[in-house]
Amino acid sequence: MRLGIESVTANLVRAALYQPEGKLLVLLARPTDKQSRYDRPGFRKLREWLLTLETLGYVEVRASRKIGVASHVVVTGKFCSLLDQASIAATDRDLQRLDGWELVILRRNVRLRPGGVKFGQNLDYVDTAETRKFREELVMINRWLRNADIGFFGNVAVDLTRKTLHRSFILPPFIETDRAIFDYGGRLGGGWWMSLPKAERRFIRIDGEDQISDLDFSSMFVRLALHSVGAPLPDGDLYGAIPGVETEEHRQAVKTVVLNLLGRSSPLAKLPAGVGPGLPPQLRSAVAVRSAILNSIPGLEAAVERGLCYSLFRTESNILVRALLKLTALNITGLGMHDGIMVAASRAELAKAALQEAAREEIGVELPVVRKM
Repeated sequence: MRLGIESVTANLVRAALYQPEGKLLVLLARPTDKQSRYDRPGFRKLREWLLTLETLGYVEVRASRKIGVASHVVVTGKFCSLLDQASIAATDRDLQRLDGWELVILRRNVRLRPGGVKFGQNLDYVDTAETRKFREELVMINRWLRNADIGFFGNVAVDLTRKTLHRSFILPPFIETDRAIFDYGGRLGGGWWMSLPKAERRFIRIDGEDQISDLDFSSMFVRLALHSVGAPLPDGDLYGAIPGVETEEHRQAVKTVVLNLLGRSSPLAKLPAGVGPGLPPQLRSAVAVRSAILNSIPGLEAAVERGLCYSLFRTESNILVRALLKLTALNITGLGMHDGIMVAASRAELAKAALQEAAREEIGVELPVVRKM
């Protein structure tokens, strides 16, 4: 019980120092007799503890009555005054995540009724050699990140305590069973740098260096899709090769359409919501942009509208985990970004080599890596 109360207190300190409006998301559902791997032993009285703190005036409990919408608590001025009196200004070395939380997550997006709110539902599973390997890899990466010299000197609020990475696998809509399958998804999550706006990345400090390098694979998802259907992999920026794509806004909009084409299992009949204004004027219809993409990237037609993106996410994340483990073995701190890595500028060439070697080991071919910063 003491560990649970200490954990609640630490999370409230974290919310007060780092979160907008001092808000902390919580699960307030009453515990059931059956616990899953996502339930931490010793926290079954969480609801009771928070209600007691509310009675004492330290938090406000705002329980959600809508499925898919999280409950949360908000720290009060009374709680913040305790921090001021104690001169607490926690750093990432003062507040760290406890070991023992589940790092390998399996979930399915569900709707309780047609057109209703879609939310992620965690699925319990029995460990296998595969899931144990996933977890052991994450433990090694997280152990390095915990003690790594990672900072931020920008002007936006950043919660530097969020350094523990996890992998989120997903059962796609076309998989009807709830049997544990880890062939889809698997992207890394949990790092504070992953949600940082691109313009703010230059303010990250790694291993004592104020200059960092932001490396990622060029047109990775398209190349993984082409490789999956046995098509040749062209050189260069594959999005930029599409006629009419002249600006970064054009490129990002086309990239969104490509991801939609790879994720869907039916023909593209209309543009993804909100993407139209970013496309070149001549490509602002589903027919036009689809035709331009497939005509410009030979072989891609065999990969689209088959729901391949879920398995491509798995391949992408496997490559990234391999690369991070390679850097850890070299005593280099790497911050994973789905299809790329940020490192101290002096380590850029070593990181590039690690990414290329990881891709070669995972899929048998080398993928081009570009340095964005």
